[in-house]
Amino acid sequence: MFCRGLLSLMAIIIVYFIAQKRRRARLPPGPRGLPLIGNLHQAPKEAVWLTFHKWVKEYGNLVSVNFGGTTVIIVGDYETAKDLLDKRGNIYTSRPRLVMAQELICNNNHIMFKPFAEDFLLHQWLQAPVLSPRASDCYKLVEWDLGILADAGVEKTATTLMISVVACVAQRKWVSKAQVELDAVIGSDRLPDFEDMKNLPYIQAAIQEVFRWRHPVPACVPHATTQDDHYQGYLIPKGSVVVPLFSATRQDETVFQNPTDFCPERWIGRTQPGSFGYGRRACSGRHIARNNLIIAIARMLWAFHVRTPSGKATSVEEGMFTTGFVSAPKSFRAMFKPRSAQPIQVIRETHDNTKKDITIILKGMRENLRAISVVL
Repeated sequence: MFCRGLLSLMAIIIVYFIAQKRRRARLPPGPRGLPLIGNLHQAPKEAVWLTFHKWVKEYGNLVSVNFGGTTVIIVGDYETAKDLLDKRGNIYTSRPRLVMAQELICNNNHIMFKPFAEDFLLHQWLQAPVLSPRASDCYKLVEWDLGILADAGVEKTATTLMISVVACVAQRKWVSKAQVELDAVIGSDRLPDFEDMKNLPYIQAAIQEVFRWRHPVPACVPHATTQDDHYQGYLIPKGSVVVPLFSATRQDETVFQNPTDFCPERWIGRTQPGSFGYGRRACSGRHIARNNLIIAIARMLWAFHVRTPSGKATSVEEGMFTTGFVSAPKSFRAMFKPRSAQPIQVIRETHDNTKKDITIILKGMRENLRAISVVL
């Protein structure tokens, strides 16, 4: 009896491993794992994008790994990300279970981490009117009068601004070109305004290059599949965790010549897709965030020379950045020197003349939103 039970158990184990091997053969390539735990022993503890990027270079733009029974699909190029997450968004729009971020920190209420379900759709539907490109223009009153970024407290926006400062102290050539454009369009008697954005193509291109050069979220928030899918002959199983890897798509040498160079000219007359995520999971507030970043960098470069105290360019290395979900520059030295006495005077006068009563400011914003049929 004991022998029969042992033989049955061995048969089940053999069948299991044969099935797993056949299933693995249908998945995208990836590093070899161990029985039961898969690639769990190879899972990076920090700076996950560095290990993922290494695997993309070794195995191709679609990589699969198994972390303790969970299939993880790493997407290493933009075209694949677009095909899967945009064109097949009905399959890839959900989120995996994120215990720390979703359940413990956000109590299942943050739209970024919500699975694709009715409450996610309701949340997105409620946000759409006030975060659309048209409605985003109505927030300029707040952004201008308070002299702040509406999203400055959000880590990703603040990190993007810090990365732009790193780009200033690391590669000066683009800064000079941006300041030439600002001087020609703005002059020296006023601050750049939101109405000037359409006349500042180089500044707009610089924002896109910041996201390409060093994206603040090197490994995008993971997606999850709601059903089996097949792509380029590979199986992507239901319940897979799909990670679009910004660090790989933005540093692809086959797409970008000299990818470590900060070169806004890449985006003159072009748009970089995917900077704020993919498909239905793209950041709802991306229009506001983009406007904020453009005006912040325009005003910074209009008023100041940004450089190191020594005047020498900073060498940018991976160790300069933190290794969390949002990868921000660590402490570095930068000096902001007024370009002349005129910008300082303009800034002081602007501050003195701005409205500072938050009730009046919000009332004006509400009236603007009502004017475009957004009810608050």
